Amino acid sequence: MRNVVWAALLGAAVTVLAGAWDRPTAAALGSAAGPNPGSDGSLISLLAAADEQGQLLILIDPRTRAMGVYHIERATGEVALKCVRNFSWDLQMLEFNGKGLQPKDIRGMLEGK
Repeated sequence: MRNVVWAALLGAAVTVLAGAWDRPTAAALGSAAGPNPGSDGSLISLLAAADEQGQLLILIDPRTRAMGVYHIERATGEVALKCVRNFSWDLQMLEFNGKGLQPKDIRGMLEGK
């Protein structure tokens, strides 16, 4: 589950911020839906199948460069916050292919601390 969340977060962030999202239809994505920006274009939402028990709702705020992931239980409708992350420091790295870094760690690396 955790790998699915991180894969969804990173994939959504890279795609949205690169401006390359071509708005696929829900049919093309199976049960996932394409990005749904708010009326002023500030908030982006993505809905994706997580597992048999629920769905993931991913909210991205391009202005603050933050995202949040919620798990929605199919049977009960219960919504649980899984993670929140400011990804502005993530996008300043030249390369990264690993696990375990927090935003403060990345910021420290980039600032030379």
